[in-house]
Amino acid sequence: MQIDVTAFLWVFLVVVGFGFLVSWGSKQRQAQMQRLSAWATQRGWSYRASAPELVTRWSGPPFVGRGDVTDVFSGLINALPFTAFQYSWTSQSGDNSTTYRYPVVTMPLKAALPLLWVLPQNWENQLSNPLGSGDITFESAAFNELFMVSSDNDRYAYAVVHPRMMEYLMACPFRGWGLRIEGNNVIFFGRGPQLPDGVPAAASWLAGFVSLIPDHVYDQYATTAATGYAGSVTGLRPEATGADVIKTAFVGVWGLIWLSISGGMAFMVYAVLPSISGSGPQQWLFLIMPAAFVLIGILVVGFTVVRLIRGGVAIQQNRRDRERMTSRAPGVPDPGSGVGYSAPTDDQQSDR
Repeated sequence: MQIDVTAFLWVFLVVVGFGFLVSWGSKQRQAQMQRLSAWATQRGWSYRASAPELVTRWSGPPFVGRGDVTDVFSGLINALPFTAFQYSWTSQSGDNSTTYRYPVVTMPLKAALPLLWVLPQNWENQLSNPLGSGDITFESAAFNELFMVSSDNDRYAYAVVHPRMMEYLMACPFRGWGLRIEGNNVIFFGRGPQLPDGVPAAASWLAGFVSLIPDHVYDQYATTAATGYAGSVTGLRPEATGADVIKTAFVGVWGLIWLSISGGMAFMVYAVLPSISGSGPQQWLFLIMPAAFVLIGILVVGFTVVRLIRGGVAIQQNRRDRERMTSRAPGVPDPGSGVGYSAPTDDQQSDR
């Protein structure tokens, strides 16, 4: 048996080169992590290279339920706790892939509040359909031109986005960023790579936003939503559309047909297999191929069943979360009922 030395050398060089690139990339990442950790320590913050648990912590944009959370900074800014990180996910289409990156800053609230979106108008084409609730109009025409605000409760939206808050939002230096109040968190996010030098400014701006939420908002609109509540654009998990159901059903039917045909062929092959003498490649081929075809059918059918189950679970969880988001905290009257609701005080009016 002759060995092609030239081909062997090329393969060896490719393997060595690939290993060198991997090693170099790993060293570069380790050096970057050390720099970021030192940078965070100087500010009294903590740093983690990654936080997989945050990938599924929220399910609304920019989160899609998969991807990576990296370069996580946590600490205090203006006496308020915050967490900032880079979220990224990759979309695959055939041989092409696109990676989307979003800098994110989150901050806890005093209590869980109903879902509220404040987005720049340039997000409208992407998010207007999933928002579900219409764009709420405010007295300021300048504000309406810059932002779209969405909530299931207009009075709640007006209470949060009062005149001083509108001025604060319009003066935001982070153009193109959006935010939402979800449960007991406010999430502030943009597009592009995270720049560590921008973390203090973004966290400081978000702290200012939180401080401008009037206390009467928590008193009147606090909900019993769970701390770990995760919502989509509407505050709920995405539900399958009619087209999604048809596609899934088509795949399931195709899988069942494939499974029935391949199963029948496998039965016939294994029925005649004992009559084939010897143990050469031909017999092994007859043994493996039918099982492989059957396995493909099983995987397709299993994929369909899993998708249907997940869709049903999402519907049930959405129904539960709708009840959560409309329920009130103990002792807090429903402001929409007119019972126990009083007009804002002078101080509250000044916030409005």
